[in-house]
Amino acid sequence: MNILIFDRNKKNSLALKELISAEPSCLVKTEENKERCISGAEDMPAHIVFINVEDMGEEVGDVIKRLRKINESPMICLTSSRVEDSVHVYRYKCQGFLKAPYHRTEVCEVIETMELFRKRSKKIEIRTFGNFDVFVNERPILFRNAKAKELLAMCVDRKGGVIKNGEAIEELWPERECDERTQRLYRKAVIYLHKTMEQYGISSFFVTRRGMCWIRTEGVNCDYYSFLRDPGDMLYTLTGEYMKEYDWAEATLGCIIRIAQKVGTEEELEFLYK
Repeated sequence: MNILIFDRNKKNSLALKELISAEPSCLVKTEENKERCISGAEDMPAHIVFINVEDMGEEVGDVIKRLRKINESPMICLTSSRVEDSVHVYRYKCQGFLKAPYHRTEVCEVIETMELFRKRSKKIEIRTFGNFDVFVNERPILFRNAKAKELLAMCVDRKGGVIKNGEAIEELWPERECDERTQRLYRKAVIYLHKTMEQYGISSFFVTRRGMCWIRTEGVNCDYYSFLRDPGDMLYTLTGEYMKEYDWAEATLGCIIRIAQKVGTEEELEFLYK
């Protein structure tokens, strides 16, 4: 579990880090500078963020807003030596408050509570064997822009790897030149995809930067990824088809079949010969 501590008081942040680091499952990072805190959260998406709000004023809201843009739903716990600062928990819809000086029992209780909140957050399931579909908390995402859905499928196929705009356009509109018109259509698909992800509460899942895009695969349940991790145990999920609505997916299907043939018996791979 990734934990980020933003505290301008180095003594406080190190004290909290020491208590949290006693938990073997926690990877802790501390920052005293606001901008480095934001960029650090981009490099290591945090599951839980501790923010010391003492004497921060309106900066509190700015930091929380920017963190939530990076990571859709981090669990945020505010800290302060003043009990009256706990009012910010309700103002900014945070999940907890921790009063300094810190005590191990209280810190453990807060982390356990945050983890419960996190487990109740959005669950993304992706199905690639057969048709391509995405579900959020078992609710299917309905795409009204076919190219936006295909772009997301390409990102899933890359397993979190970067796709450059040019190669995406080439796959999405293979019969057209990469000109101003296709670039405009691509931008339209990207904007629609961002809006759709936001609508379903997973805005941090699909990421774009200048000239490229990708998905965050952390916490995603995907049949293709599960198969790659343990092909022997996941043979039963194979159908002989992979994102069958997209021609470019045939190359990946070939790789899947070759892996399956190495680990499976003839009986287990019967679907290949029907």
